[in-house]
Amino acid sequence: MKKYIILAILLIYSCNPFAPSLDDGLGGQNFLADQSTVDGFFQNFSLAYNYRDTIIYQQLLDQDFVFSYQDYDKNTELNWDRETDIRKTHGLFTSSRYVDLVWNDYLFSDGDSTTWDATRLFLLQVTFSESDILNITGRAKIRLKRENSKADWRMILWVDESNF
Repeated sequence: MKKYIILAILLIYSCNPFAPSLDDGLGGQNFLADQSTVDGFFQNFSLAYNYRDTIIYQQLLDQDFVFSYQDYDKNTELNWDRETDIRKTHGLFTSSRYVDLVWNDYLFSDGDSTTWDATRLFLLQVTFSESDILNITGRAKIRLKRENSKADWRMILWVDESNF
């Protein structure tokens, strides 16, 4: 009888009812949204920025990805490719202490099963230090594509129209 009481006590104290189990589906990349949906793509985009994770971010970009933005100082449009974007995004993630990307309303959203165009408002806050906080607002014109209706969406074009 004493053996059963000790066993019961061990079981009770080894189980923390407030902690999730180790096998609760959160391991690996199971916390990512379903990127075969447009909403899932944008959720993963936010996750990549908010967790400052270039591995997640790379999975969002098509091999032919182009980032485009307006250089207001030179009054010209500049573009860079996937590798340049990943390198610059990695630099942003490693030099910041905190990043918060919030996608807001769609101004435009239309497409078919393999191509999707969206224009969305966003808020981006990048904290480098307590006294160095960058707040960027704007809109992003984004084109997504995928091989077929069951594949994950990948971003092929991002035209940044922010206040930065």
